[in-house]
Amino acid sequence: ARYMLLQEMLQDEREAGRTEGRAEGRAEGRAEGRTEGRTEGRADSIIDLLSDLPDGLPSELKDLISGQKDCEVLKRYLRLASSVDTVDEFKRRMAE
Repeated sequence: ARYMLLQEMLQDEREAGRTEGRAEGRAEGRAEGRTEGRTEGRADSIIDLLSDLPDGLPSELKDLISGQKDCEVLKRYLRLASSVDTVDEFKRRMAE
């Protein structure tokens, strides 16, 4: 009888652990999705701003911006893109 009770307790603990793990996984996935959405949105905004400039946006620069996953770098690029008059100026200043 004690053995059965111990088995039931272990099974309950395992099930509780699984439930907790699933909940943590879902929360982590939502947070990652929000972060990814913000980075993609910033990259799109930067590309839109630069595309409107007279000297055109080279595909290599567009790919570099689209591939950037660091939110802080993208924030800096967005501020920069909103303050430059040419893509060449953006490229020069982004390396600073």
